[in-house]
Amino acid sequence: MPKLKIKPELLSLLTSNKFQAFSCADLVDAYLKLDSSPNLNKKQAHQFIQRNIDRLIWAGFAVKESNNINGRPRYSLTNSFNSANYSIGSPHRKKPTPKTTVSAKPNNHYINDLNEQLKKHKLELLTTISEAEEYEALSSQLPNRRDDLQDLYNDARNRYSKTLGRVRAIESLISKCQEA
Repeated sequence: MPKLKIKPELLSLLTSNKFQAFSCADLVDAYLKLDSSPNLNKKQAHQFIQRNIDRLIWAGFAVKESNNINGRPRYSLTNSFNSANYSIGSPHRKKPTPKTTVSAKPNNHYINDLNEQLKKHKLELLTTISEAEEYEALSSQLPNRRDDLQDLYNDARNRYSKTLGRVRAIESLISKCQEA
């Protein structure tokens, strides 16, 4: 049976002597207090902890004990919960850090870069137009190769459409930048 992967943040709590017997709420509160825990709200943390408790029970690493006074179940770790039976998983994902915006460059340098891209895409556009026209001409000259040429023609038309979309997007962005 493959080893159960446990997130390192949760594993640090479970391996501390404090959580040999615990409730889901106890574990959620402790998890939210960890410095290394991701920015989860209480509901998300509860769902994460409950899913992992269910996984621990399924693997035989924890058992559900009788309900405590407030009606919430308590859990305890079994003797089979040892490092030979589990592996450390990847850390819980943290919220992504906001990326810096492209407008950090001076506007005229940014527009110059966009114009360079636009020139490259327009050149590619002309090339694909010529390619498609040549496939059409070859198709009429070589009717027995029409199926092969049709595939090549369709591919050229698809590349033309994509490149045209790029050209329009860059042109729109340049006009927006010049308005600002």
